[in-house]
Amino acid sequence: RVEGLGALAASAAPVPFGQELTVQVHALEAGPATILLQDALGRTMLSQPATLVKGANQVQLSKAGRLRSGAYILVVQQGSQQVRLKVVRE
Repeated sequence: RVEGLGALAASAAPVPFGQELTVQVHALEAGPATILLQDALGRTMLSQPATLVKGANQVQLSKAGRLRSGAYILVVQQGSQQVRLKVVRE
């Protein structure tokens, strides 16, 4: 599923994920970004910086496999733009 069309856009695969989660990000401009995985209470469980190019980007969250099973919110932030997706850890 892609969220944020017309601005910063993102999708994640596979969902549910196991040891790794791949995030596809479409950025309208190049620059730094932060990718977060938050639990249901909004606590940040994983934070990973990324440097995005304008257009298509792929970011591997290799540490996502350390999280407990359950539902998380994936947040991609770049400047004032933010995209949120629901993902599930097996």
